[in-house]
Order: sequence, then structure tokens, then C-alpha cells
Amino acid sequence: MIRYIYKQYHPAIVNLVENNSGTKEDAHDVFQEALVVFYQKTQTNDFSISCQFLTYFYAIARNLWSNRLRKKSGREASLEDTHLERPVEAEIPVLEESEEYYLYRKMFLRLGSDCQKVLRLFLRKVPMEKIM
Repeated sequence: MIRYIYKQYHPAIVNLVENNSGTKEDAHDVFQEALVVFYQKTQTNDFSISCQFLTYFYAIARNLWSNRLRKKSGREASLEDTHLERPVEAEIPVLEESEEYYLYRKMFLRLGSDCQKVLRLFLRKVPMEKIM
């Protein structure tokens, strides 16, 4: 089961971390920590998951990476693809409704780096004159 999780979901966590000031080594660490957190949550009596596994696991990893960035910089961390002001448990209902976000993210990552850069600047509301 762990091999399957690693094979299926490790690349998404590597992308998350590398796209947000991290290294492959950081991504490996975050992935391992996320596995531990997930396992610990499954050991509680009230554990239930009402979304896809990827949604839940990705949210755990994203929160772990955000916390690491926050500790490194000593200030609020902001990841490129989400905002993490709430704990994982509070995000799950929102994430459950956003499967299209993951489809969007998958397609976005297929774009060339220049196209991704232009879209990121546009989404950050950088004036078009500056983007050009």
C-alpha cells in the first residue's frame, strides 16, 4: 500500500515543494511526514475521510510545507497554489468540492514554463504592461 501511495502521489508533493522554494530532499521529508500524519489520524476512533485520498494527503503535505516555510522565514508563508491559514481538518470540506482545481493544476503543469509564468503573474493581478 505504501509503495502505491508513493508511486501515485509522491510526484505531486515534489511539484508542490519545488514550486514553493523547496528541494527534492525537502519534498521527500514532507512526503514522509505526511505519511506519518495520515497514519496517526487513521488510528483515532473518529477518523473518516469524505474526499479523495489525494485531496486529503495533498492538504496534509501542503500544511507541513507551509509550516516549514513559516519557521524558516519567521513570517507567514504563502504557497503558490493555495493559502493555508486554516488547519487541514478545516480545509477538507472546501477541498472536497474542488476536484476541478486538481484537474486545472494538472493541466497547468503541462504548460511550458513561460506560459505558467505569465499566468501566475496575471493571477497575482500584475498589470499587463508589466507582464509584457
